[in-house]
Amino acid sequence: MSDRVERLRRLINPRSIVFVGGGTVEPAIVYAQKLGFTGNLYVLNPRRNEIAGIECFKNAADLPESPDAAFVLVPGESAIRAVHDLSRAAVGAAVVCSSGFAESGREDLQSELIEAAAEMPFLGPNSPGFANFLDGTAAMLDNMGVTPCERGVAVISNGGAYLNDLACGDRSLPVALIVGLGNQANVSIADMVEAVLDDHRVNAINLYFEGLNDIARLSHVAEKALVKNIPVVAVKVGQTTAGARAAATHTASMASDSVVVSALFRRLGFIEVENNSEAMETLKMLSISKRVKGRRIGFITSSGSYAAMGADLAEKAGLELPALSPQHRELLQPLMESFVIPNNPLDLATAHFWPNEDQRRLFDAFLSIRFDVALQCVTFPAENTWEDESWYRTARTFGEAANAAGLPAALVSSIHEGLPKKAREMLIELGVAPLQGFHDGIRAVMHAANYGEIIDRGIESIRLPEPADLSENSMSVDEAQAKAMLRQAGVLTPEGVIWESNEVPDDIQYPVALKMCGRQILHKTEIGGVKLNIATPVQLADARQCMLHSARQRGMEIERFLIEPMLRNSAGNLLVGVQQVPN
Repeated sequence: MSDRVERLRRLINPRSIVFVGGGTVEPAIVYAQKLGFTGNLYVLNPRRNEIAGIECFKNAADLPESPDAAFVLVPGESAIRAVHDLSRAAVGAAVVCSSGFAESGREDLQSELIEAAAEMPFLGPNSPGFANFLDGTAAMLDNMGVTPCERGVAVISNGGAYLNDLACGDRSLPVALIVGLGNQANVSIADMVEAVLDDHRVNAINLYFEGLNDIARLSHVAEKALVKNIPVVAVKVGQTTAGARAAATHTASMASDSVVVSALFRRLGFIEVENNSEAMETLKMLSISKRVKGRRIGFITSSGSYAAMGADLAEKAGLELPALSPQHRELLQPLMESFVIPNNPLDLATAHFWPNEDQRRLFDAFLSIRFDVALQCVTFPAENTWEDESWYRTARTFGEAANAAGLPAALVSSIHEGLPKKAREMLIELGVAPLQGFHDGIRAVMHAANYGEIIDRGIESIRLPEPADLSENSMSVDEAQAKAMLRQAGVLTPEGVIWESNEVPDDIQYPVALKMCGRQILHKTEIGGVKLNIATPVQLADARQCMLHSARQRGMEIERFLIEPMLRNSAGNLLVGVQQVPN
């Protein structure tokens, strides 16, 4: 473990914290105390005697110990001096909440801040801070609630509003830790992921990106997360022109091409979601339910409309709702109302109100069919509008049946507010993911199935090659050279023959294709540089002469050709485009 990673771990679970600033740091001190922090608290302020009932020290050098963590909230240039003094006082790591740096166009001040920190890692500038709900500690600008957690999700973000949504949202998401990185001038998202990965109490990670940097480090921690079976759910904003402008002015983050970012996330084994709502439901599915090992869904509803809507959403998400066989229908029919035809989705109709034991027999029979996931749709009535006892009974009975069948399970409400907190807590105790909202909930199940497939493919499927240096000495290659490189990388290509002389090669199996080779040729077909279905040596020689003539008319000299066999019964052509995104 590097000293830098160890210092970041001490930052988010410190034994002592020093706050640097005036009255604006008082809420941060009070919040740390409300979370139950019992370590030493210090304040640095040369003009005040005390803040929040804590005696103020004038200089970092006067502190009786070197704190594990510092929280800096003073104006820009004062922040630089404060960080310099904290570093010299051997403080472990810092949160620089101060703004007015690169996000405001002052890259020069941000560079000075980095230099002032020396070996001391820091979050920010423009960082809201962190809150640790596992150990009851924080150095956070805003109050993010007081919700103790024994095991849950680590949320790492550029900004604070996203952290607030996940920590304070009414979704029953077990949040273990929230960290805001601000401008990422010193500590990147990858750095922070590595710092939390070895905590056995973290069972999923959520990353909110406004900009991407340090891809090599990100690849390293992605491998480590997969080895530990810790899913990483990623949200990337700034993918539109307006979003990119907002990201740049918020945390000085440069947006990246959305297609490239999505491809990178897939390659790293990250689960990409569109927004905070989808992230919360996906994280619940991944952190509460058992691991999903397939796409076959056994879907139970209490309404025909829920069955139809859910089936549509599931199919669009790439999930499977296998139809019941005649034997399975025969098994289920005696356990159901006579007017209901057993199917998948299974419509309970009035069985929703039946005694527990009757519902349990039906659920057990249905879930004995080979499914990978058990899913039920139940939307509870609003409080004081309808008797809800039967909703709780059917939900609990479903959860118990899914557990007996050994299946990962989720209960989804058709609308977000259709699953009250009491019901969610009951389901979590059963190991059933309480998902709120049909669209986000079904996609959460899809993401869990995708993650199961990522685990099955293994670490080699997400490992990135060492990046090539394209800044200097780059060159283009012709088709024959490119295919040779692909073969070395394990990609199957047609076995071709390079033709560089005037004589037709002898060992050719016809029919073949003939192609011009030249690094300056981008589109061979536009200049007559491809001939297909050549059946004899004479046709091959004639095709070569035609191509040479066509090239000379365009001022090009062609020195070699590629001969490849014609492939039969192929599925089609695969065109691969490569984009390079700055930074």
